[in-house]
Amino acid sequence: MGARYDVMAKLVGDRVSKVVREKLGASYGFSAEANTLRGRAAYLTLRGAVDNTHLAKALDAVKQAFAGLEQGQFGPGEVDFARWRVANHYAVGFTTSADIVAAILKARNEDRDPKAIDAYPNEIIGVTPDALKADFARCTTAPVISLVGDETTVRAAIAEAWP
Repeated sequence: MGARYDVMAKLVGDRVSKVVREKLGASYGFSAEANTLRGRAAYLTLRGAVDNTHLAKALDAVKQAFAGLEQGQFGPGEVDFARWRVANHYAVGFTTSADIVAAILKARNEDRDPKAIDAYPNEIIGVTPDALKADFARCTTAPVISLVGDETTVRAAIAEAWP
């Protein structure tokens, strides 16, 4: 489950960055992170900074990214690339003793056996587009958006992106 959520975070972060950074030139990029808690509760956080001029378009890009992922609209190789990037992060994620301790504590806090850490690469391999589609569908049922900026600009952008 954790690997699937990490792939989800990679997909949405890359999609939004592609539009907001590469097409609009309105940001240095976005990052996303999936977090799981005890009892299998989970949440996904997407972060980024956008210039005021492009805020409405950036919000629309976020909305469109989630809508497409929820519908299972994955580009050729998009899921494989996201899995590869997550696997790469795992491969270099245990360079210090503190990294290892953090992973063990996270597993224990989630009521998982620490052996699950070693099973993570197989979880990554098992991530399917259908499972991602189902997870994104659940994820988009109750989104929470937090924006920091000039109130007038933010309200106008929200009104434009989410009429």
